[in-house]
Amino acid sequence: MRFSDNDKTLTTEQVREKGRHLRFKNAVTFPVKTWLKRNTEFNYDKQTSYKDLGPAIIATNHAAVYDFLFVSRPLWYRTLSYVVSEHILRVRPWGNLLNRYVSIIPHKKGGKTSRTAIRILEKLAIGEDVYIAVEGEQTWDGVTMDIKPGNGKLAKKSGYALITFRIEGSYLLRPRWAKNLRRGKVNGIVVNVYTPEMLADMTAEEIDEAIARDLYFDIWKWQKEQSEAARYIPAKGGLAEGLERAVCSCPACGSIGGLSTEGDEIKCGCGFKVRFTETGFFEPAEPVETIVEWEMLDEEAIEKAMINAKGGDKIFADEEAHLYTLDRNHNESEKTNGALSLECKEDNLLIINGEDSFALNDIDSMTMVQANRLLFSIDKDYYEIRSDAANLRKYMQAFNLNKRESRQEPSDESK
Repeated sequence: MRFSDNDKTLTTEQVREKGRHLRFKNAVTFPVKTWLKRNTEFNYDKQTSYKDLGPAIIATNHAAVYDFLFVSRPLWYRTLSYVVSEHILRVRPWGNLLNRYVSIIPHKKGGKTSRTAIRILEKLAIGEDVYIAVEGEQTWDGVTMDIKPGNGKLAKKSGYALITFRIEGSYLLRPRWAKNLRRGKVNGIVVNVYTPEMLADMTAEEIDEAIARDLYFDIWKWQKEQSEAARYIPAKGGLAEGLERAVCSCPACGSIGGLSTEGDEIKCGCGFKVRFTETGFFEPAEPVETIVEWEMLDEEAIEKAMINAKGGDKIFADEEAHLYTLDRNHNESEKTNGALSLECKEDNLLIINGEDSFALNDIDSMTMVQANRLLFSIDKDYYEIRSDAANLRKYMQAFNLNKRESRQEPSDESK
């Protein structure tokens, strides 16, 4: 069985693995095409000018959980390896199936590791393309986030090509916070192909800038620029259901954590409510028209609550969450469960889950997976807080605000 010019360097096990991946891809080709046709109005770039290009890094933006399908469909003739969050391997039995039948590179979000970069270079060396969502996580609000540092350095160091592939419209197909799939318009566009020679003449910073420029997408601007805004029709349930996992403060009364959703509406106990429409805009458009504007209010509310907090104050809280410890082999063990809160104690801000507490200042890094998993690391320890009911994002926002404030504080030497 022949795969690429690199096959002469493959071990017997690697040849068997590639064969297994190829057979699986051939088996799912028709179901994937059928799913895309039934659930999306997917338009993609049919160019083949890069068909004979050697192994490449495929850099994409990340707006929906299905983005890997929108990249895979037009590049179906190429052999792709996917950089994925390691939590997928802990979802049984799907994690085991993916690990065996799909070429994946697990990435430990919220932890310190260089293993991902090494694995990427290894996959490229055996003739496989590598799919990377360069934002590091799925956007919450439909606007491309800042790309993670190091992508330009990796692309330059690899010695292989770089393809930038922009996905447009997939956010409203199923927003990160949503509980239901919708049907709607999605475009897949190969923006640029950077050959190894082109990358060699660019600095790592210039490559990062090119990736950010190629992949930036603002769905709200896109909707307004079209002659008629694309509409996203729910397959079941309501359009707003789950939105309280993304936004947390009431635009009317300013309270944090009192929001709920039902059908197409999100509301607060104070009486405030708005409708999330089929085009993604709120109705009425005041005081907020988009989730982006709501996020700004959230940040202001959380920052104000943190600044004003005194010893013993509970800044915000949720009724139930589970805390897990994670090891290097993707095994998890539940450590505790119970109420979750952000509290101020003796001038320290603490995340408290059940009987355990973690000072924000002690946490090295933090990120989220989907809308219900909060991952963070302290030294060599790796944790996950999981809840299907709580808005975990506000804890992430509090961490980022605290980190930003810490960086702005002058050192003792400069005082």
